[in-house]
Amino acid sequence: MKSNPLKKAYLLVLLYGLSAVAFAAPQTVQFTVQGVLGTSADITLGGVTQQEAKQQVSLALDEIKRLEMLLSNYQNDSELSQLNRGDFTGKLSAELQQILTLCKLWQARSSNAFSCKLGAAQSLWKNAQKSQILPDRKALRSLARAARKAKFSVNLPIENWQTIPQPTIVNFDINGLAKGYIIDHAFAYLKASLPTLTSLSIDIGGDGRYWQQQQKPFTIGISQPFKPHDNATIAQIKVINQAIAASGFGSRHYLIKQQKFHHILNPRDAWPLNNAPGAIVIAPDATTADAIATALNAKPMQAGIDWVNQLDNVEALVISEQGFQLASNRWHHYQLPATTAADKHTQLNIPRFSFDFTIPALDVDDYEKPYVAVWITNAKRQVVKNLLMLGKSEQWAQTNKRWWRKSGRHHELLLDGLARPSRKPGHYQLSWDWRDDYGNKVAMGEYQLHIEVSREDGAATLANFSFNSNELPFKQAKPAQGEIGPLQLNIHAMR
Repeated sequence: MKSNPLKKAYLLVLLYGLSAVAFAAPQTVQFTVQGVLGTSADITLGGVTQQEAKQQVSLALDEIKRLEMLLSNYQNDSELSQLNRGDFTGKLSAELQQILTLCKLWQARSSNAFSCKLGAAQSLWKNAQKSQILPDRKALRSLARAARKAKFSVNLPIENWQTIPQPTIVNFDINGLAKGYIIDHAFAYLKASLPTLTSLSIDIGGDGRYWQQQQKPFTIGISQPFKPHDNATIAQIKVINQAIAASGFGSRHYLIKQQKFHHILNPRDAWPLNNAPGAIVIAPDATTADAIATALNAKPMQAGIDWVNQLDNVEALVISEQGFQLASNRWHHYQLPATTAADKHTQLNIPRFSFDFTIPALDVDDYEKPYVAVWITNAKRQVVKNLLMLGKSEQWAQTNKRWWRKSGRHHELLLDGLARPSRKPGHYQLSWDWRDDYGNKVAMGEYQLHIEVSREDGAATLANFSFNSNELPFKQAKPAQGEIGPLQLNIHAMR
């Protein structure tokens, strides 16, 4: 199965601790194998002899090849390719049944952000690049809608799939979770076949699964996204008996009449995504991590992180091409501490930040939900963090003139990817982890919090709080005014 080789550049598995010290008995054996699923595989085993490891890794690679012959849509004679051509008859293999069942599951769990049924639409885009004529957008929407609604039953012979037109409407493309699925199978095989195993890591093309009997962590380096030739890491995380997957990185695109179109298609209309973020996901297994990372490419950044925060035992970081970062609730618990003296000082005492604000219920005719912007600036009046944007229309977002002038007009992503829908009147609370829009911890010092609220047929209202992170605790309240209800900012030093 061919894989995107660029993904290898984005997750650098830094195998710190894979020494005899970390894995005491009897030794650690490491293999790097080229040409596995179109990329390379790194497999490290602890607690086994060289001979045992070599024999079982060879058998595991044979199992990977067997699965590739079933699941690859790059090999013409694979079971999946036969299915997509309409050449396959009888009952699907157990593995392809499982994959297609998982496709249906993640389509539902992601609210249609994940799809394995856009292969036909991808073919249209590939043909469009050859002909240099854009596909008809209405036809693509119809194709995506038909694919989304198409139903099938994996436990029935293909000839009994009466409710799924093949192959012109639905062409299965399972790359969004197939590699994770194969990693999990190879992982399970090696664990079962080597009873003395004390540690195991399998990385294929940047996606991996990691296990250590003594619950010691593996260190993973995350490199700068959207720059496939830059090997410098922007962060390091530790995972314990978990999997990690990355998706959406790199520079692949369709080029039609000098216009670039993203290679990732929106499952809702089969049109290339705008501002598609890169995603890195930590999950209990590689299949889950792979599927969620793929789905996050098709969701606006804020909506994707809101979704991840509802999932059990899953954390994610999404990064825009401009470098904006959003992390799930506990992502930074996996991140290694910074090493500079200034950053260490910051980490010793991270203040607890809580901002309460109210959208008032106003007695006016034809009330429209307001647009809200909350942001933080430093002593130089530079925007360091956009905490909240409510409302996605650029026309009305511009009525928050201060925010628009300072931040909104400079970053298209703020409305496309980070803004949430407007909200009805009520009380709301925000926190801040003292990181800027790019995931970097800010220095101690003077800051201002700003909140601006505007509403159709209403006036824009602005309120500010000035505070110094070196002078805590800080507590200040402000009464309601105009479009803003009562406000309160509380900052407590953490000891």
